[in-house]
Amino acid sequence: MPIEINVDSEQGIVLVKTTDLVGVVDLSEVLESVLLIMQKQKLNKILVDATALILLPTTMHLNWFASELSKHTKDLKHAIIISQQTSVGVSEIKKFAQNLGVNMQLFFSKDDAVSWLNQYGSIQ
Repeated sequence: MPIEINVDSEQGIVLVKTTDLVGVVDLSEVLESVLLIMQKQKLNKILVDATALILLPTTMHLNWFASELSKHTKDLKHAIIISQQTSVGVSEIKKFAQNLGVNMQLFFSKDDAVSWLNQYGSIQ
């Protein structure tokens, strides 16, 4: 799978790193895995590094993924690190997800993303 999942226990953040081509099955599997980790460890912050992402699924599948995020992760804070190359596809996910009430922001640096996730110590 082109997605790695780790936990930064010190900061209470689930770290997701995407690489290469990410398909709809990958999105579904990572969502399921992340939800399990977050429930077990009682975490509410996700940091996705999408800087090495090459290609995302179709708009229809991105819409589906945003819908799933809104059903299962509305109470979570999502920060996504992007590059100039990945900004268009990931911006689509953000637009769809935010329209459905998901708390998600895009960043060009990990430091900015982590700072935003840690603001106020909880979801804002």
